[in-house]
Amino acid sequence: MDPVFSLGISSLWDELRHMPIGGVWWINVDRQQDAISLVNQTIASQTENANVAVIGMAGNPGKVIKLDEISRAG
Repeated sequence: MDPVFSLGISSLWDELRHMPIGGVWWINVDRQQDAISLVNQTIASQTENANVAVIGMAGNPGKVIKLDEISRAG
C-alpha cells in the first residue's frame, strides 16, 4: 500500500480523502473561514512525525493555524 497524506475529512470520498505522498496538491475553497478550518483540520490529522508545509496568500499563517485549540477540542 502506498503511503498517503490524510486530509482529515472523513466525509470525503476515499479517493479524495487521501493523497499520495510526494506530490504537490492545490486545494481551493470559496470562503476564508473554510480555508482556515481546512488547514487546521488537515494539519491536526497528521501523524506526529509528518512533515507538513502550509503556503498562504495573505497574512501570518501563525495567526490562523490553531493546533492547540483543535487538539483540546478533539
